Amino acid sequence: MYHDCNTDFEKIRKRIEEEKNKCKKCYIQGPTGPKGEIGPTGPKGENGFSTVDVGETKTGEANTNAMVENVGTNKNAILNFTIPKGEAGDKIIIGKTETLDANARARVEDTYAENVHTLDFYIPQGFDGVNGEIGPKGDPGISEKIEVINTKTVDSGQLAEVKDEFTDNTHYLTFLIPKGDKGDIGPQGSVGTAILDSYASLYEDNGNSYMLVANTPNQVELSKNSQIKNMDISFTNTVKVLNAGIYKIDYFFSSVASAQSDISIELRKENITINGTKITKKVNNQEYVWFNGSIIVSLNKDEKIDLAVSSTTNVTLTPDEDTVSYLNIIKIG
Repeated sequence: MYHDCNTDFEKIRKRIEEEKNKCKKCYIQGPTGPKGEIGPTGPKGENGFSTVDVGETKTGEANTNAMVENVGTNKNAILNFTIPKGEAGDKIIIGKTETLDANARARVEDTYAENVHTLDFYIPQGFDGVNGEIGPKGDPGISEKIEVINTKTVDSGQLAEVKDEFTDNTHYLTFLIPKGDKGDIGPQGSVGTAILDSYASLYEDNGNSYMLVANTPNQVELSKNSQIKNMDISFTNTVKVLNAGIYKIDYFFSSVASAQSDISIELRKENITINGTKITKKVNNQEYVWFNGSIIVSLNKDEKIDLAVSSTTNVTLTPDEDTVSYLNIIKIG
């Protein structure tokens, strides 16, 4: 059978075109070919910078681009840098710190406002530790003592005062007490009945100095008298009782010491100290000291009463300008 080749070719060509229109692109990749030879050397490039210097470095605004600008020449470069500043970061400050119970959990609370973190810490305290061993016994402590050595009456209108002299862990106190203003004269009392039948009043208002030997009693001067009844005062600085009975005895002594010492005053009967009448005071150099006492005692007929002063050291006692000493004896029963 005879075929027209041209007619068949035309049909085949159309069919191929139709298929091509359907595929748009249609290709098959073949295998990689062999490596080509190295190409020829290219022409010489232009010369680079001869020198490079850094010029200014500026801080640009936040959120802008960094820049490098050559303000020199192509041969000698001068580079200016513009670097944008960063945005402000958050600030952190420490707020309060509280101690919690030992069993609580530790925590940190962050309060954020206007780019500021405020941190509050809550920390539990530790548990009680084990008791330590008992420490060694300390050295004995030194206790201070207080002793009243003198009480002086000062003129009315002066301020009361307490003088404290501290020696050998002892405070030696001297009280200065102003006397009150003189009161008005009271009304005259009714006429009484005389019941005192035995009394004597001896005193000294400007006596001699006493040069005391340590621990040796010295009789107090009582050279003057004001009232005497049924008493014998013929003995020096002494009262002799003429009637037995119960007597009230008041006594007084004052002076200025030449050195620090313990001064004592005592009431004596037949040169023996009457119990409960000895008074001792510690005095300092050139310090005024005074004593007064009172006692009720039973006395026998013809017993002699006097007053004695003594010191623990050798010291001189100088009388004051006022009354130096007195001894008043009154029978009351």
